[in-house]
Amino acid sequence: MSLVAQRYAEALFSLALENNKVETYRDCLDEVAAILSESDVKAFFASLKIANNDKKALLTKAFGQIDKDCLNFLYLLVDKGRFVYYDQIIREYHNLSNNELGYREGIIYSARPLDKEMLKKTEEALSCEEYKVILKEKTDKSLISGFRIVFDDEIIDGSMKEKIRKMNYTLKKKG
Repeated sequence: MSLVAQRYAEALFSLALENNKVETYRDCLDEVAAILSESDVKAFFASLKIANNDKKALLTKAFGQIDKDCLNFLYLLVDKGRFVYYDQIIREYHNLSNNELGYREGIIYSARPLDKEMLKKTEEALSCEEYKVILKEKTDKSLISGFRIVFDDEIIDGSMKEKIRKMNYTLKKKG
């Protein structure tokens, strides 16, 4: 994590606390991140050949409906040449907002996409009084069946791939 990204995330988080919009800003950042995940879009904002006004015009066109403070934050990143840090900034903002809101984020990997109800039930089962679990879904066909949930410091692996690995280890150990 760069110091630049940390400072920008902390500044936005302070503004969010002041305006009582921690979750609103989090949702805005996630919406922007979904679009920015495309490599062509990242290259556009990283390019020094494209004028900042053109970059801001695209932001306005694509994200004009989001919270004005979030949009102004994106403009600031463009003006200061800090848009290349966006992924790091959002990660740090998520860390700060998770602590504030009592969330614990993780990724659930499954062989096939889960339906929304199954995802919600899994989140509820993993949540407790201390925190609410929020899972982002990713597909990994190598798991065969089942799922693997990854948090920063913990892995819950109920996949067939893991069961086969453990069985193989046990058989080799005995043989």
